[in-house]
Amino acid sequence: SRTVGRSPGIFNLCVVSTLSESQLYIFILLWTPALRALDTHPEIDGYPGPPLGIVFASFMVSCMFGTSVFAILTAHGMRPSLLLVFVLLLSAISCLTIAKTKNDTTSYIAMLAFEAAIGAYYPAMSTVKSAIVPEDQRAAIYSVFRLPLNLMVLLNLVSNLEIEQSFGVCAAMLGLATLLQFRAAVWEGRSGGATATIATSTVQSSKANEMRPLLKSKDST
Repeated sequence: SRTVGRSPGIFNLCVVSTLSESQLYIFILLWTPALRALDTHPEIDGYPGPPLGIVFASFMVSCMFGTSVFAILTAHGMRPSLLLVFVLLLSAISCLTIAKTKNDTTSYIAMLAFEAAIGAYYPAMSTVKSAIVPEDQRAAIYSVFRLPLNLMVLLNLVSNLEIEQSFGVCAAMLGLATLLQFRAAVWEGRSGGATATIATSTVQSSKANEMRPLLKSKDST
């Protein structure tokens, strides 16, 4: 937790990860009731509702498509930190569309776009994390990342918001994550990719400060 607080790059990454991934989990909980609320068709007697199995399968295809797009763009030289900005922006627009639309087809297309963004998000975020978070402290730092993430998901569940309101909150959080990641990507571009170096040096100085009392005690003995 000290490392997260002392390193601006790691702290910003923690906030972006919390804001974005918490909304991904909320989407998992809300997409089924959201589609059922829109796809009613009262003119059809005994309408069973949307084909959730086919919908889920199409989500997985969209997710694979997003992962493939990530691989193609990064192979052509696009920085993962910059690509992450567009991924988060697409996620925010998708959630806002779901919150505002009353049409089941439009909502479904927005969900497909969101799933495609998820497919590109995880490899992009993993690449950014591996460049910023020191390898010897990843397990501890990732545990710190998950604390506010789980708290945000829990708050959404106990708030009893309407589906449209929940997706509106998701859009706002993803919009904030987009702005923060854009700032980090601009900073990385101006510093020539020095974000990881800054984070590592911060961790090393933190370790040195923690070792000083031990060294002094050894010298005194």
